[in-house]
Amino acid sequence: MSAEHLNRSGRRPGQTNLATRRRQALEEAAARALVEKLGSEDVTKLSAIDVLTSIMHAAFAAGDMQGARVAAEALAPYTHPKPQSVPPPMEIPPELMPGGPVADDPVPTPDEPGPENPVL
Repeated sequence: MSAEHLNRSGRRPGQTNLATRRRQALEEAAARALVEKLGSEDVTKLSAIDVLTSIMHAAFAAGDMQGARVAAEALAPYTHPKPQSVPPPMEIPPELMPGGPVADDPVPTPDEPGPENPVL
C-alpha cells in the first residue's frame, strides 16, 4: 500500500502544535525587543555569556522552562566553576617541621654501611 492511499488524520509529521508556535513567537518577540533595546552596534559587542544569559531570560519570560533550563546549563560552567576534585595539600604542623620549635630532636645518625661488593 502506498503512502498516498493512507488515511491520515491529525497533524502532519514535522508540523508544530499551537503551544509550540506561541512559545516560538514569544521567544522571537523577546529577541527582537532585546535587539531594539540594545541597538545593532551593541548587539555585535555581546559576548557569548551575554547571549546565553539573554536567551535564558527571554525563554524564561516566554514561559519556556525547558529552553531556559538548556540555556542555564550551557551558561553554568562559565558562571559557577566546579569545585576542585583534588583535595588540598596536607599541612605539616610546625612542631613536626625540621628545625621547628621542639629543640630536643635527636641528632641524626648516618646510615649503616652497605656491603663491600654490592650485587648490581
